[in-house]
Amino acid sequence: MQRSFKNFNFLQIFTLIVLFGMVIFAVIITKNVNKEFKIRELAGNLQKYKYSALSFNNIYNGLPGDVDKATFYWKEVTSDGNNDRKISFEEGEGILAWQHLQLAKLLESPVKLSGKWKAEKPQWMIADYNSPFDKRHKAVFYFNYNEEEDFNYIGYSGLPNKSGITTTPALTPEEAMRLDLMVDDGYPETGILRAEKQENSTCYLSGEYKEESELAECAFAFRI
Repeated sequence: MQRSFKNFNFLQIFTLIVLFGMVIFAVIITKNVNKEFKIRELAGNLQKYKYSALSFNNIYNGLPGDVDKATFYWKEVTSDGNNDRKISFEEGEGILAWQHLQLAKLLESPVKLSGKWKAEKPQWMIADYNSPFDKRHKAVFYFNYNEEEDFNYIGYSGLPNKSGITTTPALTPEEAMRLDLMVDDGYPETGILRAEKQENSTCYLSGEYKEESELAECAFAFRI
């Protein structure tokens, strides 16, 4: 009887260990699946916004935020752009673009975007007021123009407090690399997706993402 009882306890312990291992494995798998889903959703939004901007250009012969006939097309629009083919963030076109896309019915958004700064907060991004907010990564999207390389892009930066200047990283280097592989070439300094180092973050070294870092160190620009 004593031997049978001991065997029974051993089987119980073994079963508990196996079940515990299965639970841990399931948690890890679920975490990885959720992480992959978030990155795929982000990649999908970037592509969607890019092609919305290109469709706008084809329809209105001007880029969203930059087109100079917006006040002719829509009475409720904040303003026209200057039609210089540059979606300038500093001049307000980088957030005006969202309003133009929304009025053209090329942007699905649960909130009405204002197309302007708040007077007391010039050049501040405000989640779901003047820019779309990504709740999963606590980040915002915006348009801007790269003077050095001469291209317009969709920027993506962290905004954990839902308002402020876009100088905060949004993704870990591993997440950024996954995103880069989905939409581009997997390298931070080349192609249509460019990683941006912000504040004291590094994000990448010697042309490679720092995959070992678990800190959010990356923002990026997605070329239109």
